[in-house]
Amino acid sequence: MSTPTKIKLSSNWTKVSVWLTFIILIAVSPLMYMAATAQEFHPGIIVGTLVMLAMFAFAIYLLLYATEAWVEGDQLKMKKIFRPLQTFTYEQVGYPKSFQYKRTKYTTVHINKGGGVEEKFLIMNSKALLSFEKKDAEQMLFAMHNLGMERKKAAVRAQTEARKAQQQS
Repeated sequence: MSTPTKIKLSSNWTKVSVWLTFIILIAVSPLMYMAATAQEFHPGIIVGTLVMLAMFAFAIYLLLYATEAWVEGDQLKMKKIFRPLQTFTYEQVGYPKSFQYKRTKYTTVHINKGGGVEEKFLIMNSKALLSFEKKDAEQMLFAMHNLGMERKKAAVRAQTEARKAQQQS
């Protein structure tokens, strides 16, 4: 019995969700504008405009950080929508944070790229009725983070013991 070599962390619907969100917002914008200009000014127009701007900000956030992620062997592979594929070790994985809105779970993780440089990634998991997915990226990232921390501690212990052995001889 062989184990799978590739474990997908992100939803199969990540790219589709991001693009649909952006397209729907662009399609609704002229309707919001027409509704706002067709009537006299009132506070509801300001509230509607602020909500629309917040939705656009979220859509841009998704375009910048949404990631397709999977694990292959001892490596975490991540690909943002407009970026090339990047490969990381478990030691580079930061502590994941997540929130859930309706049936979609958004998990953010910071990856340490070395030299004090960190990059942010957003992994989406859909639990919608027709998605047929039971993925939880947050739990997998927790496990990777903890394994990476254990590896770092073991490496430090080995270095310390090697120094002590060298000093004693």
